[in-house]
Amino acid sequence: MEKYKVLITGGHGFIGCHIANNLNAKGYTVGIIDNYTDYKCYDKKEYKRIIKQRIEHANSASLCASIFDSEGTFKFFKPDIVIHLASCPNARMLLRNVEQETTTAIDGTLKILQLCVKYKVKRIVFASSSMVYGNFMSDAPDEFHPTDPKTLYGSYKLAGEQMIKTFNKDYGLEYCILRPSAIYGTRDMIIRVISQMAKSMFEKGEITITGAKSKLDFTYVTEVAEAFVQGALGKGATNMVFNCSRGRGRTIIEAADLVKDYMGNNCKLNIKESDSFYPSRDTLDSSRLKTLTGWEPKIDIEEGIKKYVEWFKENYIL
Repeated sequence: MEKYKVLITGGHGFIGCHIANNLNAKGYTVGIIDNYTDYKCYDKKEYKRIIKQRIEHANSASLCASIFDSEGTFKFFKPDIVIHLASCPNARMLLRNVEQETTTAIDGTLKILQLCVKYKVKRIVFASSSMVYGNFMSDAPDEFHPTDPKTLYGSYKLAGEQMIKTFNKDYGLEYCILRPSAIYGTRDMIIRVISQMAKSMFEKGEITITGAKSKLDFTYVTEVAEAFVQGALGKGATNMVFNCSRGRGRTIIEAADLVKDYMGNNCKLNIKESDSFYPSRDTLDSSRLKTLTGWEPKIDIEEGIKKYVEWFKENYIL
């Protein structure tokens, strides 16, 4: 297989560092664009420690700090494939600075697309989200489920998808769009469900669970990274939109019980009503991704949370 050059925007982020690690292990040349935004919500020592880990794990240098100043990087690095991850990590954090995040999500994606065309990039792989669906209207929606985002985050992801499809129509730029769900795993900051549970249990001896019976299709980060690699390199991924998830919804309280068991704490569980901010979600149908690329997630939530808690204990319980 031809060894392409792959440029990753947001490549030292949570998902990006795992994609870079995966590609490097397969012998591809990887370049990264990352501005290391801290969103003013992380503990500074924690942030520096985890960023250092991500950079080491990615084993690839950042060639540029901003997607808006990245033309020199495209000219110098000459990527064959661009994996575009650069965006706010989640829907709530986006609301901290709507103007800035709008610029990144819309203008930033447009800038990357223009540079892809100008420098003859073969394919762009875009990190969308299951949030584009809004409330799930079926038990396991596939990619033909209506899109009806209920958050700005989901709206911006859908807008990115539409821009990419238009560039394909107008300029012939190949694409692959992935819609992951409930990602968790090592090298996460404390902003996602599993990591927040572990930290709360460690610091407070309790977990507050919002919507205990709500289900999420938890998917381990290294498996999401492999899906992006398949999206970048696989012939079956050309000009396709894929759901990307384990394929089995699990309740929030199931996840909390596993975190509690692996942390070894007899902590208190506080139950709250469902969070109306987020749309109602459950299991995604990712059979198209599996069939067309051969992607097959193998890490179930029991193994994944065990891996995460082991890493958490080494890196947060200092």
